[in-house]
Amino acid sequence: MTARFLPCVALVYVPAGVLDGAARSRYVELVHAAFRQSLPAGETRRLETSVVLHDVADGAWGVSGVAWTLADFARAAGYAHLQNVMPNA
Repeated sequence: MTARFLPCVALVYVPAGVLDGAARSRYVELVHAAFRQSLPAGETRRLETSVVLHDVADGAWGVSGVAWTLADFARAAGYAHLQNVMPNA
């Protein structure tokens, strides 16, 4: 099977609430494009990607020994579309 296809899998963990439906679709497209761009010259097998997006529940992501919430990610990463989840926004 791998003589005709090049299977690639990406497991992506994101804080729950960061990606809406449109963003999920775009993310999957971009991951597939990244795999395609990384193919070696002369690769003839058909690229078959599988992208699995895992939502991590709020407060269940540990960063340097501290459980982070969506507000923590919004503050640290500057997610413009999530500024409303930060206290005193």
